[in-house]
Amino acid sequence: MTPEDFKNWRAHCGFKSQRIAAEALGLSVGTIENYEPGVRRDGNPAPIPYTVALACSALAMNLPPWPAKLGS
Repeated sequence: MTPEDFKNWRAHCGFKSQRIAAEALGLSVGTIENYEPGVRRDGNPAPIPYTVALACSALAMNLPPWPAKLGS
């Protein structure tokens, strides 16, 4: 997931602030502040982990946290 993908995901989900996106993902606002430009405050890269990209997909699809009750 690229920083641009992440920004598009946030817009798609209607998360109007980084704080709301951070709460939805269980991350800090500072982490989201790093993901969107793709760099940390110290200038080092801030790659978006695959696990976060998967969580973004789950939120975009309105999937509940695992274990969801299947068949109910």
